[in-house]
Amino acid sequence: MTMAYPGYSAAMRYRELLDDAREAGVPEPVELTVSAVLTTLGEELPAGTAGYLATNLPDEAGARVRRPAPADDAGARLDRPHFLYRVAERGCCAPDEARDRVRMVLRVVAHGVPDAVMVDVATAVPADLLDLLPPVPGPR
Repeated sequence: MTMAYPGYSAAMRYRELLDDAREAGVPEPVELTVSAVLTTLGEELPAGTAGYLATNLPDEAGARVRRPAPADDAGARLDRPHFLYRVAERGCCAPDEARDRVRMVLRVVAHGVPDAVMVDVATAVPADLLDLLPPVPGPR
């Protein structure tokens, strides 16, 4: 079944995000998985990029991405195994399940935020995490 995701705009609602994640195949408890992915991604991104993503998400989800102390640093720069391990630990899943969960959550997030936000996210993450992101729009 192919699902089309409508754009949420900046007013995307948290329940919609969770419902869309559920429909995309994110296993229960969906809220825990979404939180694990967004929290870990927020730590990985430079603070400015994390804040940009957070402002385009519902408040409840944005709070997971946004850093408590705003500063423009380079982010955690975890390597792939450590990033996925941290998601698995927070999301209470096996490390080998984390990759697919990250992909599902980020695909739903990408459909709900402006393309420019995901371009910034893709530019900021380390190269070995890029395949976890959905394809970002490029020059035509």
